[in-house]
Amino acid sequence: MKHWGCLALLALSFAVAAEPATPVLRIASLRLPQDSAQWDRQRGRILALLAELRADVIAVQDVRQSPGAPN
Repeated sequence: MKHWGCLALLALSFAVAAEPATPVLRIASLRLPQDSAQWDRQRGRILALLAELRADVIAVQDVRQSPGAPN
């Protein structure tokens, strides 16, 4: 009988461990460099930051478009 009690506790511990965690939404808000030379210098750093953050949503601030600089 003692073995069944241990087995039941073991089964319950797996059931509790299997419950899904509360979902988390990761959001990154970035202000990117406006100057193309600065953008070229910072590109690797920005890429590393985004990889580290593992964001689900990425918001970009101050996006500007001009005929000479396509997005």
